Amino acid sequence: LQAVNDALLRSGKETILGMDMTVIDLLNRRCEMLKSDAAPTFVIRRGAVYLVGSASLPMGMTDTPDIKSNFCTLLDGDYLVMVSDGLIGNGTKYLSEFLASVFESEAPECLKVAEEVMKMAVRLKIVLDDDVTVIAARISSDRELTNPA
Repeated sequence: LQAVNDALLRSGKETILGMDMTVIDLLNRRCEMLKSDAAPTFVIRRGAVYLVGSASLPMGMTDTPDIKSNFCTLLDGDYLVMVSDGLIGNGTKYLSEFLASVFESEAPECLKVAEEVMKMAVRLKIVLDDDVTVIAARISSDRELTNPA
């Protein structure tokens, strides 16, 4: 990350970069989220929505990257929803409430979660102002192994 930041500074152009990375250890379900000028990640547990992440400067702004590292332990059935900053230009409250409504009566498939968030962004005309990206993942202890041979 330091090398990427240095390259941006040396480029001679006014280039900044947001970065959002999540690393999950599947054995102990420890999750590390590294963010630089990125939207918070939404963790949904049993219908409750939690935000993980805090504001930081984009990479390429200072000599040392302003990377915020956050840790959490995920449980079976938890969902992670990562969104681009284009979805939180008006704050996170409306998206938290929307995600809570998506999860209030069911445990939807990840693709459905992402589709519903994108549909909401189109309805609110967010996609006209900025790019929008959504990643949804579910943590599961289902360890059914198959032997392809």
